[in-house]
Amino acid sequence: GCLAPPPRPQCTDVTVDGGAWSVSHPRFNCAWFGKQASSCQRFGHYKGLGKLGAEDACCACGGGVPPLPPAVLSMKGDDGATVTARAGSISDGYAGQYANGVSHSVSVVGRDCVLTWRAFDVEHESGCGFDAVVVRVDGAVVAKLCGQALPAPLELQGAGFSLAFTTDASVVREGFEVAFACQA
Repeated sequence: GCLAPPPRPQCTDVTVDGGAWSVSHPRFNCAWFGKQASSCQRFGHYKGLGKLGAEDACCACGGGVPPLPPAVLSMKGDDGATVTARAGSISDGYAGQYANGVSHSVSVVGRDCVLTWRAFDVEHESGCGFDAVVVRVDGAVVAKLCGQALPAPLELQGAGFSLAFTTDASVVREGFEVAFACQA
């Protein structure tokens, strides 16, 4: 059975003290505090480097922080942006059909993300050489997509991903929208 107090609603196990404290003392993480209720009572208030203590951050001690709100990004409006988010959506950002001759990118910082396509209509060419959506993880291309078929979900292993959208000088379509969900 669980010895710790029940977590608050929307409690998220975040790294104690924003990362530095649990990295230098890796055994004193949220799981360690959850093993015995007395650990939370005795050490939960300790702030380490002055940031979060276990009672502020760990579900094990009844603390926690609410998850980040979902990010809503558009390739056009948020071009070049890098955001930290656990969930959200990315669209081409154009009302109706996208424009010719564009090159946009956005990056999401989050661990082990899953991309689920909600809409997809990008000019088709066998090698996606005209218009394309390119997904990268750690700089490596994991998918280059075009066409009208809804792509299968992508499970990405790593510390986030980037999405690039490029179009040539002719033929436009309706564009795309993709939802993403990442681990903490």
